[in-house]
Amino acid sequence: MKHFLAAVIVMLMLVGCSDRSAFTVENATDSNGYSYSYVKGDPSGTRTYVLDNGLTVFLSQNCEEPRVMTLIGVRAGSTSEKPESTGLAHYFEHMMFKGTSNLGTTDWEKEGELLNQISDLFEQRRNSSDPKEQDAIYRVIDSLSIVAAGYAIPNEYDKLMTGLGASNTNAGTDYESTVYINEIPTNELEKWMKVESDRFSNIVLRLFHTELETVYEEFNMYQDMDNSRLDAAMMAALFPNHPYGRDVIGFPEHLKRPSMEDIYEFAHTYYIPNNMAVSLAGDFEYDETIKLIDKYFGTWEKKELTELPVIKEEPVTEPVVVEVYGREAENVSIAWRFESNDENELMTSVIDRILSNSKAGLIDLDLNQQQKVLSAGSYVDSKNDYTIQILYGEPREGQTLEEVKDLLTAEIEKIKNGEFEDWIVEAIINNTKFEKLNSFDYNFARAYTIMSYFTSYKDYVEYFKEDERMAKVTKQQIVDFAKANFNDNYVVGYKRLGEPDNIVHVEKPQISTIPLNRDSQSEFFKEVSAMPVNDIEPVFVDFETAMQKVNLQDGLDMYYIKNVSNGIFRLYYFLDMGTYTDRKIPLALDYLKYCGTDKYTAAELQQEMYKLAMTFDVVAGNEMSYMFITGLEEKFDESVALAEHIINNAKPDEEAYANYVDGIVRKRLNERSDPQTILWSAMRSYGVYGKDNPKRESFSEEEARATNPLELTDLIKNIFGYKHSVIYYGPENAENIAAKVKELHVVGDVLADVPAQKKYQKQDITSNTVYVVDYDMVQANLLMVSRGDIYDAAMEPYYDVFGEFYGGGLSSIVFQEIREARALAYSSMAALSQPNNAGDYNSIFCFVGTQADKLQTATTAMNELMTQMPHAEIQFDMAKEAIIKKINTERITKDNIFFTWYSNKKLGIDGDNRKAIYEAVPNMTIDDFENFFNKDISGHNYTYLIVADVDKLNFKQLQQLGTVTILSLDDIF
Repeated sequence: MKHFLAAVIVMLMLVGCSDRSAFTVENATDSNGYSYSYVKGDPSGTRTYVLDNGLTVFLSQNCEEPRVMTLIGVRAGSTSEKPESTGLAHYFEHMMFKGTSNLGTTDWEKEGELLNQISDLFEQRRNSSDPKEQDAIYRVIDSLSIVAAGYAIPNEYDKLMTGLGASNTNAGTDYESTVYINEIPTNELEKWMKVESDRFSNIVLRLFHTELETVYEEFNMYQDMDNSRLDAAMMAALFPNHPYGRDVIGFPEHLKRPSMEDIYEFAHTYYIPNNMAVSLAGDFEYDETIKLIDKYFGTWEKKELTELPVIKEEPVTEPVVVEVYGREAENVSIAWRFESNDENELMTSVIDRILSNSKAGLIDLDLNQQQKVLSAGSYVDSKNDYTIQILYGEPREGQTLEEVKDLLTAEIEKIKNGEFEDWIVEAIINNTKFEKLNSFDYNFARAYTIMSYFTSYKDYVEYFKEDERMAKVTKQQIVDFAKANFNDNYVVGYKRLGEPDNIVHVEKPQISTIPLNRDSQSEFFKEVSAMPVNDIEPVFVDFETAMQKVNLQDGLDMYYIKNVSNGIFRLYYFLDMGTYTDRKIPLALDYLKYCGTDKYTAAELQQEMYKLAMTFDVVAGNEMSYMFITGLEEKFDESVALAEHIINNAKPDEEAYANYVDGIVRKRLNERSDPQTILWSAMRSYGVYGKDNPKRESFSEEEARATNPLELTDLIKNIFGYKHSVIYYGPENAENIAAKVKELHVVGDVLADVPAQKKYQKQDITSNTVYVVDYDMVQANLLMVSRGDIYDAAMEPYYDVFGEFYGGGLSSIVFQEIREARALAYSSMAALSQPNNAGDYNSIFCFVGTQADKLQTATTAMNELMTQMPHAEIQFDMAKEAIIKKINTERITKDNIFFTWYSNKKLGIDGDNRKAIYEAVPNMTIDDFENFFNKDISGHNYTYLIVADVDKLNFKQLQQLGTVTILSLDDIF
């Protein structure tokens, strides 16, 4: 294996040295007679099959843990919709979680009759132009839907996936594709196939009007996101005729008047096997798996595929300007449009990386490194018909958006003039190969990359040939392409500060609460659940053998973990010091990227790192900090030596430091205009700790400006004078690495003890309090916080069951009640959050994002759930089963071994605490859990944190919750 991996790395590094491709498509036949193709030289060993019905199947084996990432993709998204029924591709994706004629129903014959009547009523309502008649029809729809819901079992699909031990159950709709995601234990793979075969074969639009409410909430949520509105405006300007010019979620007038008939027609037209693919990455046997896929998916009926019309846009001949106003941070984007073909995609990809690659791109060095803007970058959005090259930037204080736009376009002019390094293309190729090699470690990256090539109508081999094609691109070709294509033919979008404009609010009609039928199960559910499986035994980590501890000197230990997968290493310098120890630590570590040394300028350092295909970065937390280096093992010595050179020779630059502080100030101002940061960072910290909280006590502007940058570079040079640890994950043996680290990592002979940290006390909430921050927005976001009991490791099984059963995923009690039964929110959750340290308190969090006029209803519903636990025994047993199955198939690997051990140690846990959870959960009864719930969860007072437009709130209703206080941003930041 080691020699094979080494050969793979060498092969990847040598791609492009010959005119003959190192990657070719080969054909083979497996032991069952199934024909497949594979890419010779592909380290992932992916096989491509095509079943007789046209279904494409990608299988990529990775046996590191007994789980399989599963993706089912359809080449159909918003561009496949009828112009008069926009948004239906996304809405149908939601409906695919409602079950089938077999799953999610207690009596399909009766339910189906009612759903047909409801469909007819939606058509009548859609064809009516009389608002009163529309309302009357909707009331009938609502009443019939309640009757139909009596036969439905909401979220039975999600419950079944939970029972299988699935995770990451989700889906996403884009312009040209819809992809359905699950991660499944290996031994449950056949059950998953049986469920998905039924799911895509027996489509039902169940609980249609309640889910429509959820889509309304999602639409309104995007209206509160300035950048989402900016993206929509730019796409509309780029594509006045093509469907790319409209939002995937659809036009509001179409959402208000949906057609179930159009959705069924869409599904039956595009959800056909010859327009779909299955992509699996994980632990399975190739020959057995394709045989099972054929058994369950090979029965899908092949149909003639409907071809979409090709819509051509007229060339953009002069700059097109769009503007969006709102309270969130200002920014500018510039977009050039290209027809999608091999040459355009290749050249924009190369130019994109020359402009921005996070280290040595023109924008990285000229604008970010020199702090001429707050932040800037570039990316390419390749779609099937058109490719878009986008440059973006945020202004510094006192800088106009037009000035940022001019700085960005000036970088394009440099490419036109050939003002970029000759070595950059080769470095781009090496870094791209490194990123690809690294991605093979992760099943989702494997499965999704392959699927993206399918939905783009490209052969998977092109993923590898891209580097070969790049290697043949000359500097003159890049210059010529830029001159010919990057001119005044762009769309520029300005996100400006001001009153939000062009806000469209979809009003939600009143709907009746549907029954949840928690104790019901369909016959199909029982059938799948009863299918026999071979048990997978859990693997608990013995940290003493999983990682090797090597003492390098007093106060400096190295934790060694072997990488058996590839030739990549990660090296960490880890300290039990952070903001709580010294508030200047994050200030110093983040400043490091703007420092040069006696040998290199700051820009040259970034170039040197890019040449080595290495990353050197820092993480500064509250209680710990670390620096880490990532790269190829063959470049270990050079990479670590360069990082050490930076640490020990960083030179202060007063001008760079002044600009750095200016940037911090601007970023903090931007935080104050972001509703998510206001709620989840500032208000949350205020609610948990009170006025004396970490967010409000971060390093002030005055303190930062008064700090000499020499003090910060000295802090960096001296920080490893304290006791710390080194973590190595890589392919080299421990003895050699220990010797190299001792040689390369410069520390003194005597290391000091780490200073004491400041402790913040979570406040005891003795009475209900309501805090409101005024923000002009469509929705109202509510976060409820309370202090729980002191953390007890022995209660971990109950903490886990609470997360799975009560406040976690799509089949949880909170989600079902708030979203499914009452359609009150697009997102809702409840969580019991454990602290970082033993002796500290747990925290209870509840969240609902809803409309301001439904805030009281949503809050009442959440309070009821957090006071009185529903006695849903079937759901409770499924939650327990899900925890056991996840532990059975979860493997703690790679450098995560150290971080798991470290987190456990801080909580006073000796060893792998999953073993205790695994042994306790099966014996837990619902009465046991209810006792825990009543003791640890129920009866708590809460601090209610609300971000909303105060003019839309009913303060009389809020006062029923507790004392109401309106907070200013100065109160919480």
